[in-house]
Amino acid sequence: MEDRKKGDQNERPLEDRVAELESRLDQRNRDIEALQHAHTHLSRRTRMFERIHPLFLNPENIEDNIEFVMDVLLEEIDAEAGSILLIDFEDREFFFAATRGPVAEEIKKVRFPVDRGIAGACAQNNLTIALSDVESDPRFYREITDQLGFTVKSLLAVPLTYRGTPIGVIELINKREGIDFLSQEIAAVEKVAVLAGRLIGLGDRLRGG
Repeated sequence: MEDRKKGDQNERPLEDRVAELESRLDQRNRDIEALQHAHTHLSRRTRMFERIHPLFLNPENIEDNIEFVMDVLLEEIDAEAGSILLIDFEDREFFFAATRGPVAEEIKKVRFPVDRGIAGACAQNNLTIALSDVESDPRFYREITDQLGFTVKSLLAVPLTYRGTPIGVIELINKREGIDFLSQEIAAVEKVAVLAGRLIGLGDRLRGG
């Protein structure tokens, strides 16, 4: 019976056997590529955490810590611009605590209501929002970009919370490679946001805020 099976396999057309081998090879290459991507993103996430964790030794240095977190994010996630927005609870407005990009200095002067824009939707719903066509989204608050003359194409907004309370939003704008933020990149930014939210909230408590 075994000899018959071997004979049947040998009788298969050569083209079919070659095609099967090529298919297996292609699948193996895809598996290897997927593992390489997973390793790259895991290494990136680990680097980000290792760089941010020491900030908890001096959490009261809120401004410096926020700037450092912003730098780490843009060094690891290749985007044109980024910002960390915090909530002014007295005036119910967002203000830009850290900014990077072509209009970084100009946007620092901007404040807007916490219920406006994609940042507002992100914070109020405690929801990550990733968009590849921002201007088509009805939540987009175009008054800011029109005022500054800056075009937003893709955007990743991740909520900052402390003890369950929204305190701000991390935004990364205009991904340089491709139009979509990858799921691994989104997950990494979400993990950083958890650390950043705790860091900011703890620093504020130590200052007596």
